[in-house]
Amino acid sequence: MKRILILLTLMSMVFGFMAFQCSSTELTSAKLYIQQKNFAKAKESLLKEVEKNPQSDEGYYYLGYVNGEQGDMPAMLENFEKSLEISNKLQKNIEDHKKYHWAENFNKGVGLFNKAAKVDDKDSTDMYLYRAIEHFNFAIACQPDSADTYKNLIFAYKSLGQYDKTIEEYEKSLDLKYADDLAEEYGETLLYLGNEATRAYETSKDPQDSVRAYQYWSKAISVLEDRVKANPENTTMLENLYKLYRLTQGLEVTLEKVEQKISEYPNNKLNYYVKGVLQLGKNRYPEAAAAFQKSLDIDPDYEDAAYNLGITYFNWGARLFNESLEAENPTEEYKEKFELAKPLFETYLELNPEDASGWENLAKVYTQLGDNEKAKDAFQKADDLRQQL
Repeated sequence: MKRILILLTLMSMVFGFMAFQCSSTELTSAKLYIQQKNFAKAKESLLKEVEKNPQSDEGYYYLGYVNGEQGDMPAMLENFEKSLEISNKLQKNIEDHKKYHWAENFNKGVGLFNKAAKVDDKDSTDMYLYRAIEHFNFAIACQPDSADTYKNLIFAYKSLGQYDKTIEEYEKSLDLKYADDLAEEYGETLLYLGNEATRAYETSKDPQDSVRAYQYWSKAISVLEDRVKANPENTTMLENLYKLYRLTQGLEVTLEKVEQKISEYPNNKLNYYVKGVLQLGKNRYPEAAAAFQKSLDIDPDYEDAAYNLGITYFNWGARLFNESLEAENPTEEYKEKFELAKPLFETYLELNPEDASGWENLAKVYTQLGDNEKAKDAFQKADDLRQQL
């Protein structure tokens, strides 16, 4: 389990106590108790104050202050809200106090999460994670616009394996300043939950599991479509969006979606790459080759597109070779495709020399082109790499 790396410098808060005229005996006593850090007595006096004077904004403010010092965040926030309902003259003090407790609870959550990462016992790990979640929730209650707090809360739920618990937190966080990062993670989480529901269906055969998968995937599409409009170059979101289209609407509809994106963003290499992958999956080699080549025209260093263009020519050549074996007048047209695949595989392996499958594919190309010595060497490299695994 990874540790949360986001830490905050805990703010030091010094609360001055305002000298309002005509303070009641209860309020005066409470302030004195607070200065003495006798919070139990202060709370007792403040409860009497607000009972006698329900419009005591100062009484509710100090009661909230005491609640915070005692670690009762829900009561703190409730009493601060009551103070603000009466008047807003203590609003600045309340906001400063909430910021202080946000930072304090945030850092406590981080500390507990990191403790969870250091222990091996599952019960202890879970205990620390649940306590971290409690503090992150308190921090969010104090500062609901803190994206970092949501990130860490979500991380803690995922560490517990409770991915379904993250949905509500993702929904709350989507309008915050780190919304793009969170939307990307949210889409991946919904994709994962849909896949898990599908696996459950394969075992249970319960239609509700299949329905849940579709609901997760549909929600992910909605989230990612909204974000991709503003971030057409975000490759992770686009790739996941195309996966989701394929899962929910099939290949042909996905191809239509890709074509639409190409018309909207004609210089986006990923859209052409995905089109190539989809066409290659249907053995439509001319269409796949054209799409991969277009992607490379936009970015000549796009390694995945170059390798898959090589695979396209390789498979295309293999099909032509098999057809030539059955033809009355066989040709060697297939060699042209293997010749096109060869430099693509060679360049790829210069950058990825540890890829055994790449060496095997290149060996087969050499074989088809009659270069038996190079084929032998390439097959040997593939075997050596696999033996190292």
